Amino acid sequence: MNNILILGNPGDGKTTSLRHLDPKSTVILTPNSKPLPWMNSAKDWSKSNKNLIPVTDFKSLDALITSALKSKRYKVIVIEDLTHYFTHRIESDIEKKSYDKWTDLAIDAYRSILKKASDSDTTLVVIGHTTEQVNAQKESYIGLQTPGRMLTNTIRVDSYFITILHSLVEVSGEDVEYQFLTNSDGIHLAKSPMKMLDKKIPNDLNYVIQVQDKYLKGEDFSNIEPNLD
Repeated sequence: MNNILILGNPGDGKTTSLRHLDPKSTVILTPNSKPLPWMNSAKDWSKSNKNLIPVTDFKSLDALITSALKSKRYKVIVIEDLTHYFTHRIESDIEKKSYDKWTDLAIDAYRSILKKASDSDTTLVVIGHTTEQVNAQKESYIGLQTPGRMLTNTIRVDSYFITILHSLVEVSGEDVEYQFLTNSDGIHLAKSPMKMLDKKIPNDLNYVIQVQDKYLKGEDFSNIEPNLD
């Protein structure tokens, strides 16, 4: 599976980057009821269209991902937003006092999402919030926000993704530009295969998926351009 992780703060354009994905071959699994943040999104994306499906728990998420992988319809599966799934799970386990609840959460996240990393050629996209972390060299960086050390230090969620995009917003006067950082700048966690993408690109996920697919197959992708709308 060609996995992509998108990281960033709320309002940095993470979900908006999905706007050019094909609603006929994409399913977005969402833990909240917010509409997708672009004009007329409800026309193409809805539960009735079977491409925008609300789900809050890892067990149901596991079942939906498994079903989507077996379907011939979906080429892209989006999990939006991973951080909210962690929050829902912590709330449901609020009465549990044992440390085991953190182990159970980590294992469920691994089994329902990360373990499926090599199941097919489908592109799995996971969106998550960020927090400041410290690496093995005691250096601070901005990475994926996860509850508990097992997900961060043992399972290492970010290690399951071939590409990690970090959303950035650049403001110049009245102009606001939403971008993706595709490789580390020493502060933000980001990575992509060698010479696949420029270091900063427009926040068009469909462009990234098309380029990555061609790149991994060893095909020419020089004529693919991001949508700049």
